[in-house]
Amino acid sequence: MKLCINKLHYLFLVLVIISASCTDDEDPNRRDMLIGTWEIQSGELVDYSVQVSGVILNRSQIQNSALLLAGLGVDVGELDQDLEDAANVVFPAGTTVSFAENNDYTFTSSDGTDSGTWSLSDDEETIILDVANELGLNQLNLAIESLTNQQISLLFSVSRADVDLQALGVDELPDEIEDFTIEYRFQFIKQ
Repeated sequence: MKLCINKLHYLFLVLVIISASCTDDEDPNRRDMLIGTWEIQSGELVDYSVQVSGVILNRSQIQNSALLLAGLGVDVGELDQDLEDAANVVFPAGTTVSFAENNDYTFTSSDGTDSGTWSLSDDEETIILDVANELGLNQLNLAIESLTNQQISLLFSVSRADVDLQALGVDELPDEIEDFTIEYRFQFIKQ
């Protein structure tokens, strides 16, 4: 019996040593997974909505009202296409994003190179980029939809409060539009 208890003690000791040697190094955290260079693979419009007279209308509701809106001079098909095309403006084809360990980032595209600092939200669900651009954004928040060592899917949402419309050449929106939100999905692969 004493021999059995001694063997159990040794077994327990071995299990403690083994479990102590297994650290989180085997499962890298999101920050570690982000470090490196990522290349855009695709960008797509996910949804958009407008708030008119306190009512929020999403993309499908707006598309279903195309005939009514055409009578008001709004071409829903053109609106959809313009918003789809804007995904390529945010991250043009060939864009790479490099995240450095010191929290610097670099965007490289056919338009040139931009850089700044990046961080993760406390829950590691959002990449926060300090930026200055033609939209007037000082901070770009990219929600992490999925992340592996080789692929990342990011959601980017922009609303009226985020955008300097005058910098984009829009004097003002029609009074009926109280607010809007546009959401894009971007897929990147690691280089």
